[in-house]
Amino acid sequence: MVRTTEIKLPELTDKAVTRIRGDDAAKALSTRLSRLKNHQVVINLSGLDLISTSFIDELTRQCKILENNKKVKIIYRIDNKNILKKIARASGFRDTPIQYFWRNSNKPIEVKPIPPKKLDVIKEDDIPDAIS
Repeated sequence: MVRTTEIKLPELTDKAVTRIRGDDAAKALSTRLSRLKNHQVVINLSGLDLISTSFIDELTRQCKILENNKKVKIIYRIDNKNILKKIARASGFRDTPIQYFWRNSNKPIEVKPIPPKKLDVIKEDDIPDAIS
């Protein structure tokens, strides 16, 4: 039987605004997971207004590694469309599936990834002589 543990993000980090803090939160989660086996972990992002895209990207990247290494399932609880959009961007950028619960639901939903924007490549021939 799979057991579920729900962890509020402030239990892992006091600020969710940089890639470094995302890494710190993932390390704190890893420490907590060392005691858990055959678990589903819900990271609760509800009630938070300020979470940076770089934080979300690093947290979700590290959590995918934890899922593979620790044999746990990690799902995010979200109540904010802006945070969902950031997770969808991370999913698209990393080309990795991510699941979430919307608000108080316990029905997992697969994030619809937002692919990264394609940037135009500047060819050397396009650079004016004055710059080169």
